[in-house]
Amino acid sequence: QTKAQVIEACQTHLSRMPPSLLRAKLSALSGQGEAGQGEVDTAEIDKFLDDRLGYVFDAIYWTRQRLLLSEPPAADGGAAPDLSGSKQAIPVIGFSGAPWTLLGYMVEGGGSKTLSKCKMWVFKFPEIAKQMMEALGELIASYLVKQYKAGASVLQVFDTNA
Repeated sequence: QTKAQVIEACQTHLSRMPPSLLRAKLSALSGQGEAGQGEVDTAEIDKFLDDRLGYVFDAIYWTRQRLLLSEPPAADGGAAPDLSGSKQAIPVIGFSGAPWTLLGYMVEGGGSKTLSKCKMWVFKFPEIAKQMMEALGELIASYLVKQYKAGASVLQVFDTNA
């Protein structure tokens, strides 16, 4: 693959991300800006996550409600309740794949035991890989915070091939 083909493939995946995150990363990928250039709008990321993955946060919230907590978390994203000492301290677990796991799925086109395509891609295009990992990291962090605010008391980040 040429660098142009790799950038085009990355643009396809990044286009599924919030626009401010997309602009910041694409300007660095295309050589028209420096890494981290441009503001990433966290409110925009939150709206993007609500629009695309709101059902996840609703499921966490309603699961927490179903466990009959005396002080349920606010549906509008308030802090999760303190479960220490609660007789109903059954944790709701939120989770996400780690940046490397998600990058592997993106490059490989699905699961892989060896990630051979992804490893070759990362060695061939290290700066592009770095930008993609940073973008995924920002999105994952926001995703996990929203799960916590919806009522997840434990968060897990899994790396399939760590």
